[in-house]
Amino acid sequence: MALLSDLTVLPVSLGHFRVVRELGVGGSSRVYLCERIGSFSQRVAIKILHGLHSTSGVETEHRALSSLEHENIVRLLDQRLSDAGQHYLVMEYVDGLPIDQFCDANRLSIPARIRLLIEVMAGVGYAHRHMIVHADLKPSNILVNSQGEPKLLDFGIAAMLGCQAMDTDVEHPGFTPAYASPEQMLGGSLSVASDVYSLGVVATVLLAGITPVDETGMTPLERLRRLDGNQLGSLADARSMSKSALLRTLAGDLEAILENALQTIPENRYGTVAAFCDDLKNYLDGRPIAATPATIYIRVFKWVRRHSLVASLSAALLISISLSVAGVTVQTARAAAQRRVTQTQLQDLVRLTGELDGELFDSARPLAASDAARKTLLQGATKTLDQLTADDSGDPEVAIGVAQQYERLAQSWLSLGEAGDYSVGQASTDVDHAISLLENLPESSRTSAAVKQQWSELIDLKNKLKR
Repeated sequence: MALLSDLTVLPVSLGHFRVVRELGVGGSSRVYLCERIGSFSQRVAIKILHGLHSTSGVETEHRALSSLEHENIVRLLDQRLSDAGQHYLVMEYVDGLPIDQFCDANRLSIPARIRLLIEVMAGVGYAHRHMIVHADLKPSNILVNSQGEPKLLDFGIAAMLGCQAMDTDVEHPGFTPAYASPEQMLGGSLSVASDVYSLGVVATVLLAGITPVDETGMTPLERLRRLDGNQLGSLADARSMSKSALLRTLAGDLEAILENALQTIPENRYGTVAAFCDDLKNYLDGRPIAATPATIYIRVFKWVRRHSLVASLSAALLISISLSVAGVTVQTARAAAQRRVTQTQLQDLVRLTGELDGELFDSARPLAASDAARKTLLQGATKTLDQLTADDSGDPEVAIGVAQQYERLAQSWLSLGEAGDYSVGQASTDVDHAISLLENLPESSRTSAAVKQQWSELIDLKNKLKR
């Protein structure tokens, strides 16, 4: 049998298996879908490494996979020698898509993508506990089957913890540079932090749709904001959300989590994959994350979000107290101080309304009184906005911010389980308030691209409410 690296046609068989088709080819290996020749049916993936390190590569993957037995790691079935003298691996065949393609094809939401990533991390963490670093984590090495189960593939350049990164040809490295950690690119020692970095890149691709590093030096969120409407719209649609919702979701806690995982210095990243995973779980559960210091405000607000039934009363009380304090402060402060207070209130309200159209309402849905609780929160937030409008500081930036929050509240009213006449009426009132604020802006502010886009969204929403 000819060496596979010399083949120009599909081989007929490999050992006890008939070759069906080629699954993939890379700089160091070919992988084939094969069927067992015999009395029972079995489909497998057979991988043969070629080139100078073919034997060591197969042996590396064999040692790694033979010690791992986990539901999220592809199973090794056998190791054999071909007629041409090449070692090959017989592995579990995963009929699926790379994780990024699977997410986009199924238009998975951000939380659903995070939950899938958490399963991947379970497999990576298991490998680490067995002293193995994968060293080539990327979407094409994480396949998701039709049942939605992710499987880690390709431990061909895996290493024991603390080992040096493999010597590689600069033009044809064994790993994928776009997903490799800085220390791996420099040939340094591999550690848990190396896989943490690669998982950070994978997470950024899944959540934001772009790789975290490019020649501009901008953060992924900054680059997303600079995309044209069609590009950003396509990314948002693949995540079943609006463009503005995508940008809001990726800001704050998620941005901090990804930044922590992608630190250039290994010691500054999450210490373990489990720590990375825990922060993602905390984000999903509405708890404070370790990547950023949790202020008293953050801890209280996240507690409220986790206890939505109690929050219907406590949030209304908090808003009433805030209104009282704000009223006294605005009445007694000078013009400059008034502007600062108003901006602070607006920032707090931005955080609040950002949660109102997100997980706070999602967590309330199973409760019998969820609509009543949600209405209470929306009414309190509307009163706060009305107060901010009445205490107008004359600052265009504040006016634009308040208009944005009125638009969010309108969307939240319409998202209630049964958006009746009352909810539609409230939404219509909020939209009218937002339009009025933009109409009264100075000419220099009204002509900005952001305000024009906001105006267009409000008019579309108003027309929708009329129908």
